[in-house]
Amino acid sequence: MKAKKRKFKLFDMNRDGRGVEKGEDGPRNFRNFFKYFRRKFSTLLSVNLLMVFQLLPIVAAVFVFVTGPTQNTALSVLYPTACSAAFMSPSPTNDLLLATVSLQLGVPVYNSYVYYVIGAIAIVYVLTFGWQNVGGTYLLRGLVRGDPVFVVSDYFYAIKKNFRQGFFVGLIDVTVIFLLSQNLMFYSQFGDSFLMSVFYMAVIALILVYFTMRYYVYLQLITFNLKTWKIIKNSLIFAVLGIKRNIMAALGIGAVLLANFFLFYLLAPLNFIFPLILPLFYFMAVSGYIATYAAYPVIEKYMIEPQAEDGGPPADELADES
Repeated sequence: MKAKKRKFKLFDMNRDGRGVEKGEDGPRNFRNFFKYFRRKFSTLLSVNLLMVFQLLPIVAAVFVFVTGPTQNTALSVLYPTACSAAFMSPSPTNDLLLATVSLQLGVPVYNSYVYYVIGAIAIVYVLTFGWQNVGGTYLLRGLVRGDPVFVVSDYFYAIKKNFRQGFFVGLIDVTVIFLLSQNLMFYSQFGDSFLMSVFYMAVIALILVYFTMRYYVYLQLITFNLKTWKIIKNSLIFAVLGIKRNIMAALGIGAVLLANFFLFYLLAPLNFIFPLILPLFYFMAVSGYIATYAAYPVIEKYMIEPQAEDGGPPADELADES
């Protein structure tokens, strides 16, 4: 005799699970992106709790810089001359000139604790930059591949497994980012010179190329046992081979940024702080997932699948040998 069918199964521990949804193993294309993203969104929020530490040092440094002791400093180089003229020969003209150039800005006091605190934050940020990217990329790769993801344990497992190379790749990465940003700010000051404008556009092009290369750097590091130079070389090649997916990823990340600005202007009149801190809860993981979703199929096509066809060991086994 069959057991009587239960009417209420909400708390039934023996009931059947949902199983695998239809299309779970479908191609990683634009059509399936939003379906997979919706399924992984709650896990992405958990992943972001660890990835947000890539932003918190910057936020902390800005907070210390803004709230530290300041000294008012004139923005215009004409301020001393105008002040002397107004003092030595008072007149409506000199007073007007002084008012025009007297705008001042509060800058941190020289040799105050602000510089030491920011310096300490910068050192910690640089030393841990590669490890944080390794751990975050490992989690995002698991989500893209559909692997079971244990956020905290997998994060630190990836760092431990790639501790040495992750550190040195992180140093190279943060150095390149720093140099490119400094060059961008330097050449942006010489808009009147044609040659400097050419250099400025060249720096922008290099930033776009390197931004795309970063999709692949840490993915290769955690997937294969490769030398650092080989990883960088392959990343440059993949920036070209996967150009369609790379462009779509850049547009997706740009759309997330635009959504953040839209939310800020929408919510700022109600509460200024909330829209500022809101991206900290999702931006790093969401933008990283978009980049990984675009980049991993390219690596799979040109490195993993040919290796499997040749009868070689799986990519993860190669990585475990390092």
